Amino acid sequence: MREAQRLLYHSDLSVKEVAYALGYEDDKYFNRLFSKIFGVSPGAFRKSGEASIRLSDPAHQALSDPKNI
Repeated sequence: MREAQRLLYHSDLSVKEVAYALGYEDDKYFNRLFSKIFGVSPGAFRKSGEASIRLSDPAHQALSDPKNI
């Protein structure tokens, strides 16, 4: 998910293109997962330019592990 943040923040790829670039065949699943981890949709993350959301938070680390979802 860190790579998703990076791509959303630094590229002009659409959210769907970011999902596919990261190996998610279902962009709706990618949207739900991103929203669950960060509390904001990928589109809203991009619009806000909120690079302050970090995976260093223990809650985000736990959610970034697919075994915990």
